[in-house]
Amino acid sequence: MTCKEAQALIMPYINDQLDVDQLEEFLKHIEHCSDCKEELEVYFTLLTGMKQLDEDKNLSGDLHIDFEKSLHKSEERIRRVRLNYVRKRMIYIIVCCVFCILVNVNSSSIIETDIEEEKVEESNFFLEYYYFLDKQTLLNKEIEHHYEDIMEYIIRCQTREAIDFEERIDKPMNDIDIKEEYNR
Repeated sequence: MTCKEAQALIMPYINDQLDVDQLEEFLKHIEHCSDCKEELEVYFTLLTGMKQLDEDKNLSGDLHIDFEKSLHKSEERIRRVRLNYVRKRMIYIIVCCVFCILVNVNSSSIIETDIEEEKVEESNFFLEYYYFLDKQTLLNKEIEHHYEDIMEYIIRCQTREAIDFEERIDKPMNDIDIKEEYNR
């Protein structure tokens, strides 16, 4: 704020017509600028004295103390307004948090009710495919389950091999047949 702007706000300050933001800027300027503060004190003393004379009051003994009290009163007004603003914000935040908690608790109770109403069916999923079972156990279970099929297969294979072996023995082998037999 410039000195010219501050001087334009002297009369509204004395008449208590400044809003909180203007008052805060004005007081900051007055605190740092001794010329504007002195001019404010002169106007304050003059207008306060005239007001007291018009109202037929006794003139105050020390108008400088009245001036300092006026500055202090204005600073307190700013603090009160700012504190009320913070309080309102805090109350708003608390109310929002409580509302969110209540909504969350209410919705979780509804979800729990829905879950309780649903019947859970037993799963027929075979646990052998879980990663925590070792491979040997799985292999043994599969062998036990298919033991008869495996034995039939082995017998069929052995029978075929025996027949093939007999056929090979019966026919004479030449070099080409030996190579083919070796490659198998």
